[in-house]
Amino acid sequence: MVKDYNGLEMTASEKGAAAFNHVIDGYLRLAHDTGTRLKGLLEIDAEIPMAQILKGYFFMLMATRSLRKRAIEIVETVNLLPKSANEREKLHFRALCAWTGGKNSQAIAAWEEILLLYPRDILALRLAHHGYFYNGDSQNLCDVVSRVSHAWDKGMPNFGYVLGMKAFGLEETYAFDAAIRAGLQAIEINPIDPWAIHAVAHVHEMTGEPTEGINWITNNESGWIGCNNFRHHIYWHRALMWLEKREYAKVLNSYDNDIWNPLSEEYLDLCNSASLLMRLELHDVDVGDRWSTLAEKCKNRTDEHILTFADIHFALALLSVKAVEAQDLIASMKCYAESKGNFDDNALVSAEIGIPLIEGVRAYRDKKYQRAIKWFMPIRYHVQRMGGSHAQRDLFAMLLLDSALKADHIPLAKSLAAERMGRLSKSSWTQKKYIDCPRSPV
Repeated sequence: MVKDYNGLEMTASEKGAAAFNHVIDGYLRLAHDTGTRLKGLLEIDAEIPMAQILKGYFFMLMATRSLRKRAIEIVETVNLLPKSANEREKLHFRALCAWTGGKNSQAIAAWEEILLLYPRDILALRLAHHGYFYNGDSQNLCDVVSRVSHAWDKGMPNFGYVLGMKAFGLEETYAFDAAIRAGLQAIEINPIDPWAIHAVAHVHEMTGEPTEGINWITNNESGWIGCNNFRHHIYWHRALMWLEKREYAKVLNSYDNDIWNPLSEEYLDLCNSASLLMRLELHDVDVGDRWSTLAEKCKNRTDEHILTFADIHFALALLSVKAVEAQDLIASMKCYAESKGNFDDNALVSAEIGIPLIEGVRAYRDKKYQRAIKWFMPIRYHVQRMGGSHAQRDLFAMLLLDSALKADHIPLAKSLAAERMGRLSKSSWTQKKYIDCPRSPV
């Protein structure tokens, strides 16, 4: 039986297995040519079960309605899995079926079952890690890597990537020192690991070390500059650190030359742009007509509803220019949440988290700050359910605090600012907002 480079049996020829390994390596290092590698695998043998499943996975990772339809077409292919397909391949197919059907938790459960039986399945590990990330489950984001650690050691292919995932999981569970150690070990093994470099950057951001973070990202540029659109996200992190240092000219220059990609329609690029522009405005920086060019792209994304995280950022861009499409997105999202609530995991998140957040943003943009507070406050400790990192979701905590100040809701503003100082005492924006709050009399 043919095996992949982690010693797992697969239904393929030796040549097909080698091509599959090449695709997985591209996926793990976020290589710009991963799609080309997949095409090469399919040209060698399109009947390899894991080749078709991988194609479906990649379509789903793009998080667009059109590509989700193509992934559904794959699972509906009658002869996708030959009788010779092994147990692990059948479990991957089950995961893909669940994912395309909107059952994200069932997909994660299938990947977890794979990892229980085959803990060196790096594809299942990476996808489960991704799934927990967009479920907002930081603990399992970390623990899914720990659960398979017994099966890995330094001499195995892909061990560096496992450490990179471990580093990010540790950072998202506030184990910052351990995250740094794991991230450094990861890039010592494999210097081209954008995910590991990104994990360490997160630590510097969360611990209020913008200078160290900027130096880290810049000094390790060779390890991420050649990756796919994820490089724009790493630029985004560096821009946040310049923002923290109030080096606004550098932030705007990076937005225009590194982060904004006029040719890209990928959801993460649009989210990066919307998030950074909003943060700049929270720093009282004029962003010019940048919202308009971003909103033009988001006008075509009003009925995606694959990731609540993405929908919220599309809405943020549209509401920032008062585009009529913002109302279309909100109406579409409400209809989706009502009609799919019992069938689609994301629909429930849209109903309980996405719509309140968007309504809060709409009120904020309309300068109805008391109304914004009413939308933001009840869900402030549940926002993680939309997915994303602590750093990404922090934008909405910033909007709540700014709303309280602008509404002259002084008791709430003081409470939120003091709370924030307890978590992010080194943050210049936090310090300013704390100072802006009238002090209580002695």
